Amino acid sequence: MTDAADMRKVLNDDKRLTLLISLVHECRTSARDEVVTMFCKRLAALHKKGRERLAEIQSANRAET
Repeated sequence: MTDAADMRKVLNDDKRLTLLISLVHECRTSARDEVVTMFCKRLAALHKKGRERLAEIQSANRAET
Protein backbone atom coordinates (compact mmCIF):
# COMPACT_ATOMS: atom_id res chain seq x y z
CA MET A 1 0.00 0.00 0.00
CA THR A 2 1.41 3.32 -1.01
CA ASP A 3 -1.61 5.59 -0.57
CA ALA A 4 -5.26 5.67 0.41
CA ALA A 5 -6.43 4.99 -3.17
CA ASP A 6 -5.02 1.47 -2.94
CA MET A 7 -7.28 0.87 0.06
CA ARG A 8 -10.34 0.52 -2.20
CA LYS A 9 -8.99 -2.80 -3.45
CA VAL A 10 -9.06 -4.29 0.06
CA LEU A 11 -12.49 -5.72 0.84
CA ASN A 12 -11.95 -6.92 4.41
CA ASP A 13 -12.74 -4.07 6.83
CA ASP A 14 -10.34 -5.30 9.51
CA LYS A 15 -7.48 -5.52 7.04
CA ARG A 16 -8.38 -2.11 5.62
CA LEU A 17 -8.31 -0.56 9.10
CA THR A 18 -4.99 -2.21 9.90
CA LEU A 19 -3.46 -0.96 6.65
CA LEU A 20 -4.85 2.52 7.25
CA ILE A 21 -3.34 2.65 10.72
CA SER A 22 -0.03 1.45 9.29
CA LEU A 23 -0.14 4.11 6.55
CA VAL A 24 -0.89 6.88 9.07
CA HIS A 25 1.92 5.67 11.33
CA GLU A 26 4.37 5.64 8.42
CA CYS A 27 3.36 9.18 7.36
CA ARG A 28 3.70 10.52 10.92
CA THR A 29 7.10 8.88 11.33
CA SER A 30 8.31 10.26 8.02
CA ALA A 31 7.10 13.77 8.84
CA ARG A 32 8.73 13.64 12.28
CA ASP A 33 12.03 12.49 10.75
CA GLU A 34 11.94 15.35 8.25
CA VAL A 35 11.27 17.92 10.99
CA VAL A 36 14.14 16.58 13.09
CA THR A 37 16.45 16.68 10.06
CA MET A 38 15.51 20.32 9.39
CA PHE A 39 16.05 21.16 13.06
CA CYS A 40 19.50 19.52 13.08
CA LYS A 41 20.54 21.39 9.93
CA ARG A 42 19.34 24.68 11.39
CA LEU A 43 21.14 24.04 14.66
CA ALA A 44 24.35 23.15 12.79
CA ALA A 45 24.13 26.41 10.82
CA LEU A 46 23.66 28.42 14.02
CA HIS A 47 26.57 26.62 15.64
CA LYS A 48 28.79 27.37 12.63
CA LYS A 49 27.86 31.06 12.71
CA GLY A 50 28.60 31.13 16.43
CA ARG A 51 32.04 29.60 15.92
CA GLU A 52 32.80 32.13 13.17
CA ARG A 53 31.65 35.03 15.36
CA LEU A 54 33.77 33.76 18.26
CA ALA A 55 36.81 33.58 15.98
CA GLU A 56 36.17 37.18 14.89
CA ILE A 57 35.92 38.36 18.50
CA GLN A 58 39.07 36.49 19.49
CA SER A 59 40.92 37.92 16.51
CA ALA A 60 39.81 41.45 17.39
CA ASN A 61 40.88 40.99 21.00
CA ARG A 62 44.29 39.70 19.94
CA ALA A 63 44.76 42.72 17.72
CA GLU A 64 43.99 45.05 20.63
CA THR A 65 46.46 43.44 23.03
